[in-house]
Amino acid sequence: MVRFNVNGAGFKGATVPGAAAGLVGVYRDGIPYQPDRVAVRAVLPYRWRAAWDRRPSMWFDNATGVARAHLTDRRGRPLTTVYAHATT
Repeated sequence: MVRFNVNGAGFKGATVPGAAAGLVGVYRDGIPYQPDRVAVRAVLPYRWRAAWDRRPSMWFDNATGVARAHLTDRRGRPLTTVYAHATT
């Protein structure tokens, strides 16, 4: 099973499970995985959950196995960047 260590500035972070994805994600045994969106939302502070809901997806760097999402408020001002590092 693929798990992701989620962290970022302004919150503690945690480990969340991976979920099978369509085409984009961290590949393990030929299957792409992404962090489970519901689990990542639960890890975030309450004030950032609406920004996470507005975020359509995460950006992936397949060479390093790191996913990231930039969270912004409703006016487009940056709040934080959420990083998800793939582990096995």
